[in-house]
Amino acid sequence: MYSAIGIYIWVYAHKTVLNSMIPNQTLRYLISNKMIDARTLISNRRFPASVYIAGYAIEIALKYKICQSFRFNRGFPETKDEFNNYLKILNENNLQPLSINLGDIRNHDLGRLLLYSGTELKIKTRLNLEWAIS
Repeated sequence: MYSAIGIYIWVYAHKTVLNSMIPNQTLRYLISNKMIDARTLISNRRFPASVYIAGYAIEIALKYKICQSFRFNRGFPETKDEFNNYLKILNENNLQPLSINLGDIRNHDLGRLLLYSGTELKIKTRLNLEWAIS
């Protein structure tokens, strides 16, 4: 029997579209588990694989930060409809309209995700050398 979290992990890993956003709780779970996986790979001297998995954790963490920055309280939007529903809620609440589209945040480009996460200045100030490696 599969747990709900297990299904979300499979869906996220395989990019299967179920028209369901990834809840923030699941994003936190994925971040934590990917970092555990990366540390396990390091302890087994599988360095290239650990870097790959850590990068995956960073991508998910940036998407989680995007949810916080844009007040996506239910999770990360996976479809245009989910994204547009967020825009509608933000506009109804007289919040600053977003001048982005779903493709700006639903990608694997760490630089673009960092830009929209609201943490670019902080990360590049504190970790500029490390960030430049990516």
